[in-house]
Amino acid sequence: MDTDEPLTENEFFRLSLVAACLTRARDGLVVDVNAAWEALSGIARGDAIGRTTVELGHWEDEAQRTAALAKVPGTLSPTTVRFKGGEPHMVRMHTILLPSSSRRPEALLLVQITHAEREVMAEAAREQTAQALQEANRELQQRVELHSLMEQTAHVGFWTNAESEQEVSWSPGL
Repeated sequence: MDTDEPLTENEFFRLSLVAACLTRARDGLVVDVNAAWEALSGIARGDAIGRTTVELGHWEDEAQRTAALAKVPGTLSPTTVRFKGGEPHMVRMHTILLPSSSRRPEALLLVQITHAEREVMAEAAREQTAQALQEANRELQQRVELHSLMEQTAHVGFWTNAESEQEVSWSPGL
């Protein structure tokens, strides 16, 4: 391939490092896949072309595929699909609808697929951390309120001064 010539759409698709699949929009029939898709799915290009994504086992049934299509075009939430061997994989699908044209008699879907396991785990950890922080803040607020009530009841107060600071902090009760 001459480096001065731009890549064709087909060359760009095939050389992409992101797993990509081109399917008919109406029924999910696989029209083409790239090498990254073959590596991710474990399914050879020749075994995928001419079969639907439901037949390949990516979706449990046509209803599940149809539900996912309701969110096209765009980036779908992490979704579980099945590849060769039936193993579930958490993936994120980025979809583009290619409408029919004079060069393309039917509308196609370009689906780029990335692993989403780490993303889902990180989001779950972030949510857990946020909940723990919210609980810690609630407990701290309760302690501050209790301490303030104790100061008021006993008519006492306190002051603090860290070694590295010049300023003294006084409690309202003092």
